Amino acid sequence: MYKISISPDLTVQDIFDTDVYIDPTVTTYPITNDEFQLIYESTQMSLWQYKEGKVIKSEFSPEILKSQFNQKQKDKRVNLYQLSSDPVYMQWQRQEATQQEWLDEINRIKLMYPYEK
Repeated sequence: MYKISISPDLTVQDIFDTDVYIDPTVTTYPITNDEFQLIYESTQMSLWQYKEGKVIKSEFSPEILKSQFNQKQKDKRVNLYQLSSDPVYMQWQRQEATQQEWLDEINRIKLMYPYEK
């Protein structure tokens, strides 16, 4: 069985396998195996919404959804850059860390919040 998390506009944000650990602070909703297949085969979660207990094709344009999603990811990245990579950058400038450590921190953040292409 699978579960999904959704954004405020009801767009599917993430898919979870119930056999794998799910953060208890994330609100999830159960979906059927068929619904999972639809989302998985489309390769774009943002094309789907969760309404009235079912996964449906989004009523929004895919480009608008992608743009909104990418803006949210960018906002999350900026916040995390300030909290996490900027201090490493300053350590690198004071020769207390390496440039590679700073670049690794940036790449970690990018992997955490990828953009949809």
